[in-house]
Amino acid sequence: MSIHKWIIVFFTSILGILSACTTQSADALLYDIVRNGGRGAPDCFYPMPAFSEQLTDAEILAVLFYIKTMWTNEQRQQQIQLSSQ
Repeated sequence: MSIHKWIIVFFTSILGILSACTTQSADALLYDIVRNGGRGAPDCFYPMPAFSEQLTDAEILAVLFYIKTMWTNEQRQQQIQLSSQ
């Protein structure tokens, strides 16, 4: 299946991915949630299936990069700081 189809599946699986909680999570956590599934912080994320069987590591990173294009500059800077800690 193409990356475009998986992006659609990805977005429908996690309705809250663009929430403020997402921008307050480090890259490693976001990557882990996409790859292995789970809830992340219970008050921030919707349940999500694992995508490790459908997406390569590079595709997961591409999806996260795409999601970040929808964030404001302030949200991106905040998330960059979290990821560097």
